[in-house]
Amino acid sequence: MRAIREILRLRWVQRQPHRAVARSTGRSVGAVHETLRRAADAGLDWARVQAMPDDALEAALYRRPAVAGGQRDRPPPDCAYIHTERAKPGVTLELLHLEYLERHPTGYRYTQFCDIYRRWLGRRRLSMRQVHRGGEKGFVDYAGKRPGLTDPATGARRPVELFLMALGASSYTYAEATATQQLPDWIASHTRAFAYYGGVPGAVVPDQLKSAVTVPCRYEPGVNRTYAELAAHYGTTFATVFEKDGKTWSPDYAAIARAYGIEGVKVASAAELKPALAKAIRSKKPVVIDVFMKNEPVPTAGHWNIMDIYSPGKKVHHVATGG
Repeated sequence: MRAIREILRLRWVQRQPHRAVARSTGRSVGAVHETLRRAADAGLDWARVQAMPDDALEAALYRRPAVAGGQRDRPPPDCAYIHTERAKPGVTLELLHLEYLERHPTGYRYTQFCDIYRRWLGRRRLSMRQVHRGGEKGFVDYAGKRPGLTDPATGARRPVELFLMALGASSYTYAEATATQQLPDWIASHTRAFAYYGGVPGAVVPDQLKSAVTVPCRYEPGVNRTYAELAAHYGTTFATVFEKDGKTWSPDYAAIARAYGIEGVKVASAAELKPALAKAIRSKKPVVIDVFMKNEPVPTAGHWNIMDIYSPGKKVHHVATGG
């Protein structure tokens, strides 16, 4: 109730705009607008709000009678629906809670609503704990949803790319907008991120972005040459190849699957793959098949086009020669 009173005070007494109220109270602009709408629908003003106890204010805003003692009949939130809706852009738990209260005015408050959903999620989600040491890794990628820039002179809006680097231990994040995801922008964004942090992480972990990784592979991806030179210049490395005791290493995904009660099979040779697939299909159950893949280019004479291998059927022109 303190946050609701503060929203009403800032808007009605201080005459602050919605965005300023949202920043001051730590709420979204949508939540501020919804609170003010409910207060207006209830016919409230600041003088009445000051005189009202919390339970009466809550009843006025959410049309629920104040109940002294006893348990209210509170319908539980539909956690499966919440989980599906959260995957949509711009949908937050706060918005979903407001929808829930519209359908069930006697429902749970926001904190309990979130607790119920998170307990439900914890019973259904498999997770792997990762421990990060300070300064060890920085994770880089572009945001999936592209923002836009508006030209103040013409009003024209054009989409841009949002580059992000986050430190593993602290989640300290650097972000900037660039025109493209092409190599010059990609490299320049790294240099500005390093300048922003005032240092360089021990390893930079990129996703399988084309500007960073030329040959996608879980174990030994091919790294763009310019990107590799950037790492050498700054005295860091790119964590695209995992090593342990000087040897290429990958987590044992089959063992991880078995630890969670799912059948896991580790395939060590090409001859083992077909029987493993056939057995998995016959079982009609979830099966994790861990297959080791290693890029071993075979030298050939004449001309060859590597993009025919990694981009079959596409019109690409990236021709190399082999001696």
